[in-house]
Amino acid sequence: MSTENIGRAENAKYQPPTTGLVSLLPASWVPYAELMRLDRPGGFYALYVPCLFGVGYAIATGPVQPSLSLVVDRAITLLLCCLLARGAACTFNDAVDRDFDKQVARCQLRPIARGSVSIFRGQLWASVQTLAIIAILLRLPVACMRYFSGIVVLSTIYPFAKRFTNYPQFVLGSIFSMGFLTSVQSLNVDPLSKNLLAPTASLFAANTVWTMIYDTIYAHQDVADDIHAGVKSMAVRFRDSTKLLTSLLACVMTTLLAMTGVFAKLGPLYYLLAVGGSAAGLAATISMVNLADPRSCGWWFNWGFLFIGGSILSGLAAESFGRSAAWSVEPVTNATWIHLDL
Repeated sequence: MSTENIGRAENAKYQPPTTGLVSLLPASWVPYAELMRLDRPGGFYALYVPCLFGVGYAIATGPVQPSLSLVVDRAITLLLCCLLARGAACTFNDAVDRDFDKQVARCQLRPIARGSVSIFRGQLWASVQTLAIIAILLRLPVACMRYFSGIVVLSTIYPFAKRFTNYPQFVLGSIFSMGFLTSVQSLNVDPLSKNLLAPTASLFAANTVWTMIYDTIYAHQDVADDIHAGVKSMAVRFRDSTKLLTSLLACVMTTLLAMTGVFAKLGPLYYLLAVGGSAAGLAATISMVNLADPRSCGWWFNWGFLFIGGSILSGLAAESFGRSAAWSVEPVTNATWIHLDL
């Protein structure tokens, strides 16, 4: 742990939030909202944006266009699921990582690490959130549950991954990519069908690699503390060659996005926005981030995530709108589809 972080670890004191949504909650609720990271929405975006990729992908590649009402319904349903899934995963992660968190300046004031919530209450809160997700998912196609089960298994493994592998970012990326599969299936499109297997695999892999890139940059905020605590990560493993590593991964990700377009026979706007926009955002992020400055890592993580994620989403959206001559709003059922007015 660096001298600076040791000083912060010794002198840091918890201050209740004074701004934002969490500050409006009763004091007894605040630790549980903090366990869900309601005050730090970055992780929620990281889980929800791939779900939006799935919505756009299903519209762009599915055999029949879903109704607008069904798309809106699924987008809202998945938003609620992601909010709770992220909360449950973070709560479980904090209980498992409490001893690590106490040694990392950025994490030492998390509710379980600082003693505001017991391990038992934390795990109970994670279980309540998981049950709520299952209740919401029951209104989606049954096949969605198999992908959600994958998210649960991988989320259980993730906090332990940093103990036995230098690549926990790969596990994290796989979790987020399982959300992509869930959202495609929610629109009654089988992402693993014979016709879609190749483009689905490419986009799944592209999102996983993207996560490995931005989370490695984000993890550079804690490298000194992680080394002292014994936490493994790609940022720790490749701390002296991170820009080379992320540059290579960026090339892989861009290639996978292009392969998705080729396999799915997507149009030129997809290549311009999703592939070209991502390449530009990745180049700017990797070249300009100062890995030695935690504030720079945090800023480029946020900016890069929004720009690159927005580029991919806009490319899929453009392709989706290009396929839809008109929307017809119909009651939401698992079998509701749009009728094209050609």
